Amino acid sequence: MKPTFYDTHAHLDFPEFGNEVSDIVARAEAAGIRKIITIGTTLEKSRRAIQLADQFPNVYAAIGWHPSHIIEAPEEVSADLRALAQHPKIVAIGEAGLDYSRLPSAFQARTISPAGVISSTISRPALATTMLPDGLGRTWCTSLKQGSET
Repeated sequence: MKPTFYDTHAHLDFPEFGNEVSDIVARAEAAGIRKIITIGTTLEKSRRAIQLADQFPNVYAAIGWHPSHIIEAPEEVSADLRALAQHPKIVAIGEAGLDYSRLPSAFQARTISPAGVISSTISRPALATTMLPDGLGRTWCTSLKQGSET
């Protein structure tokens, strides 16, 4: 029996992939990756993640705003994220978190709080990313509603 794999942190919307996304998804499936979660890092990229999820049966989406770019987010980003979160192929809210390597934490609180509130109200996990001062990132998935990390 072949093992089953899931890619839980893809960015299929990145411009480097261009018109190759169909081939990338097909190669992943051929390699045994059964599901892919593509993650939006802005509202526009979250919308693109949803489009990709609609296009491919084995692709799902996480929506959010990456902490490295939160300074560019509109003041009230949570209303837009909450509307996008109603899509049936949304499996998580995020990327949210703290970027200790680039931004003051006051800006970043804007991404953590909305992600947590939206996550807990729609029963989806929140994806959190922490960029440490050494430039290395750490990502974790936590269910804020249940209070457990996975």
